[in-house]
Amino acid sequence: LMIGIDDELTEEWLDPKDPAQVKEEVESDTVVFGKEVIDRLCASVGEEIMLPLVCILVKQTIDNDDWKYKNAGLSAFSQIAEYVSEIEQISEMIPTVIEHCKHEHPKVRHAAVHCLGQFATDLKHQLTENFHETVVPALYDAMNDKVNRVKAHASGSMSNFFEKASQDIGLHYCEKILESLLSATKSESSYVAGNAATCIASVAESCQQEFAPYFETCCNELLPVISQRVPKEFRKFKGQAIEGLTIAAVCIGMDCFRPYSEQLIKTLILIQKEHLEGSDDPQRRYILSAWQRLAMVMEKEFAPILPEIMPEFFNMASLQPKISSGTSGEDILDYLTEVENSPEKKTISIESDELEEKNIGIQMLCVFIDELKELYAPYVEKTSELFLSLLKFKYNTSIRSSTADSLPTMLTAIKECEKGLEG
Repeated sequence: LMIGIDDELTEEWLDPKDPAQVKEEVESDTVVFGKEVIDRLCASVGEEIMLPLVCILVKQTIDNDDWKYKNAGLSAFSQIAEYVSEIEQISEMIPTVIEHCKHEHPKVRHAAVHCLGQFATDLKHQLTENFHETVVPALYDAMNDKVNRVKAHASGSMSNFFEKASQDIGLHYCEKILESLLSATKSESSYVAGNAATCIASVAESCQQEFAPYFETCCNELLPVISQRVPKEFRKFKGQAIEGLTIAAVCIGMDCFRPYSEQLIKTLILIQKEHLEGSDDPQRRYILSAWQRLAMVMEKEFAPILPEIMPEFFNMASLQPKISSGTSGEDILDYLTEVENSPEKKTISIESDELEEKNIGIQMLCVFIDELKELYAPYVEKTSELFLSLLKFKYNTSIRSSTADSLPTMLTAIKECEKGLEG
């Protein structure tokens, strides 16, 4: 079933120009069905019986000279990752997967790289501790593949690997990998550049405060890039670069971050005020999350930035989602609830993206309150009025819950403000 893969190597496959294009791709029905069969067998029969059988079948399939069989075997192997509890169950297969990261056919290389990334996610420290000496060099070489899709996916798999790696392992490979990743952020492919930026964040998280010596280089390389307007397909990359820098800032701590904080903040404000193209611009979500991270690392030093960014968060938390009602199930799009006291039991539909944005706005305000305490005083009254009104937001339980959870933080801020006035 899983050998039913397209022979053609199209330019769109080899070098996808937009990351969204990759997400929207659909595998053939036979490949999807084959993966579902493996999933169901592992789930119903059990890993103790199925894993040895799958490994035997995968080994036989990969040993076939036809690249389609190799691709199918690697795809099947990655499918069982979530059912593996001990690395010993599949350890004999890892060298075979690594070997195929250099196969002549790009779809086989892509499948092998994907397999390593999947096992890094599901086996966590077991893979990183036992196989870093072979997995990291294999992915590093793949990050320099001549095919952009393979190159980008290698950075993605490397990111999965370092999310689970210890600090010692992170530091051991950091310098060499970082050089390659920063070079990849200059790629003409937004897919390659974006995955490289995300991987930088994972490496920083692995190294934690020991990433400090590399932070200046990251700023020097990435700040000039994100301060420029970019074509539509590169907007997500800019967001990923912002994410990488702000995650790294949290990892190294305020003392190390302070010399670079002003320049990064000015760049973020510039992007937020002048570079965003509508509410669906992917940069927007990344910037909002960046403010949250900066508030956490800067704490009370973050207070002077509030006048620049608070209007945006109040707008988010105050957002009134589009609501439509009807009595037919066809009218229900994203979220359903019954309107109180309605004899017809009408249902309403609310745009889920707008609800999520509203919730994010509430949570962001809570972070600012928690980190700034009495320095949040200029915004206490407006925030209190907003939160009290949201307790009556009948269309969504999570909104009411987020608001209710925020009240203790709000009360603490009010008390701190009162202490400041008394002092």
